[in-house]
Amino acid sequence: MLVMCPGGKERTEAEFEDLFVKAGLKLTQIVSTAEDICVIEGRKLDN
Repeated sequence: MLVMCPGGKERTEAEFEDLFVKAGLKLTQIVSTAEDICVIEGRKLDN
């Protein structure tokens, strides 16, 4: 992420929640994997 995306950075769960809300989404879960990455799941906020 940091190498592939100029200006990329690691984010905390709270920072991801904030980004998701600003995009009209709700962070539903973060799943750890066997590697050094996670899968981040979000859903569209109900209006």
